[in-house]
Parts: sequence; structure tokens; C-alpha cells
Amino acid sequence: MEIHVYSNSRKGLCLNSIKKDFKGFLVIPEGSIGIVFVLSGSAVINAQSLETLLGEGEGLMIKRTSSIKVISLKEDFTSLVCSLDIQVLSAILSTLPCYALEPNQVVCANQIRVPSIDSIKLLVKSLHSYHQNNFHLSPEWSEISENMIKEFFWLLYHSNIHKELSGFLYSIRRPNRFVFDDLIEKHFKDNLTLSELAHLGGYSISTFKRKFESIYNSTPGKLILNRRLEEAFFLLQNSDKTVNEICYEVGFKNPSHFIKSFKCRYGITPKQQTKRNVA
Repeated sequence: MEIHVYSNSRKGLCLNSIKKDFKGFLVIPEGSIGIVFVLSGSAVINAQSLETLLGEGEGLMIKRTSSIKVISLKEDFTSLVCSLDIQVLSAILSTLPCYALEPNQVVCANQIRVPSIDSIKLLVKSLHSYHQNNFHLSPEWSEISENMIKEFFWLLYHSNIHKELSGFLYSIRRPNRFVFDDLIEKHFKDNLTLSELAHLGGYSISTFKRKFESIYNSTPGKLILNRRLEEAFFLLQNSDKTVNEICYEVGFKNPSHFIKSFKCRYGITPKQQTKRNVA
């Protein structure tokens, strides 16, 4: 497996190109979003325990993740991968209408499939050309990339996924959400009490609960359970570990609770999911 690590660029986009026969991980830095565009061929993208098949001209935009697994499916596969610092993105998009929608108008999402749209494909091809010619190393790159980022999100907003886009961007506009996202991501495997979680976030228990529930419309316990199940699903698909090993690794105290919760979420048992992978 290859591993590509992306640096955190405060000047705009960090770009890389991956080509045929790539099977590996893209490591996106903390505080950034990752975008994978398929220029030719197709690939399976696995992020946050969700598997997405992307064809030519399509993309996937992902936040709240540290690594993205990519498996190319065709010999002519070429992809452009972008890493963008969230603070830079927030400053660039602050004037766009999709950035200012109120929470009751959006449904938050951690990843968005970017459809194959001619205008977006042309923009991505231009980015790829800039990267191939090392234009992203020039002093003017910051200003050029800022305009291209604005154009990309403006085109997305005027596509048929504008509602999903608004939800994706909502938690970028609400930095408190990223504090909680980060807290859950770092500690969902640990058996911490609500008091311990609140302390780690720098809140009293009452303030922690109030802020958390106002952002997610859910409790910390439910979100931690869902995150453990997502991680377990990913490990069942992508590792040779046993059901019991995965159960304890993701934070469950006993296999019976794990199996019951997994079946309630996915409709099958962990063992049945393992058999599916073998088949």
C-alpha cells in the first residue's frame, strides 16, 4: 500500500496527482478538508467507513478524517487530490450565499459526492495542468487558487447538490462543531465519562451537554456509539482482525453489546459482514 501525506497549506490549495495502479492511503492533515477528483478511469474511495465508487469527472469532498483509502480500478486512472486548510476555506467562502444558511435550513454532512459537471471538470483540469507545470509553486498561487476555490464552490452551489453543500459548510462556519468533532474523533474508542469528555473540551458538564445537543440534536453517547460502529464496519471490511478484536479495539466493553448495536445499525451481524467480504 502506498501512502501519500499532504502538508497543511495556509496559502491555499495543496495539490497532488495520483495515477494508474494506485492502491493506498491519502493522509489529510488535521484542520483540513480533502477533495479527490477522478480525471480518467474510476476508483473506489473509502473514508469514514463509507465506500464510494467514483467514475470519470466525479469527485468526493471529505472533512473530519485523517486518511482516505483509494483503489484504482482501471489502467487509465488519473486523479487530482486537493487538501485545503479549513481556516483558509472559511475566509474565502465567507461572502458566498451557501456559507450563510441557518442551521434549520441545512442537513450536516461529513462528505459530499461531487457530480460530473462540465464546468467543474474544466476547472479541475485547469488545476491539474497548473500542478503538472508547477505553477502552484509560484508566488501568485495564493491569489489564483483563492479565485478557483470560489469558482468551484459557486458552481457546486448552483448545481443540484446545493442543499448538501450548505450542510457540509455549516460546521465550517460554526467552529464549535469542529471542537466537538475533534473531541469525539480523538476519544470515541476511550471509555470516558461525560464529565471527563467535558473536561477535555474545557467545559462544565451542563455547558458541554447544552452546546453539544444544540449542534448535533443528539447526545454525546449516541454519537460515540455511531462512530464506534462506523470504525468497526471499516475494520471488518479492511482488516483480518476477528470480531472480538475489533469489538474491544473500537471501545465496546463486551461482544454482545457490540453485536446487538451493529445489527441494529446495519441490519446484519459483524460475522455476517465478514462473510460478505470473503464472498
